[in-house]
Amino acid sequence: MSQRKKSGAISRRRFMATAAAGTAGALLATELQQISAAATRRRPNILFIITDDLGFGDLSLYGQTA
Repeated sequence: MSQRKKSGAISRRRFMATAAAGTAGALLATELQQISAAATRRRPNILFIITDDLGFGDLSLYGQTA
């Protein structure tokens, strides 16, 4: 019994594996896109502290008590 290879032919097993991998990749890409879109909708946590005439000695961090 000789085994003949057909050029350009693909086995059923190879086709099913490729189709499953492609489907899984497409589903994963869709999920990652939805997660990314949800993350960009959140507002950033930014806090601005504005003071006037504040020196480095005015903060209790540098030993100032009152």
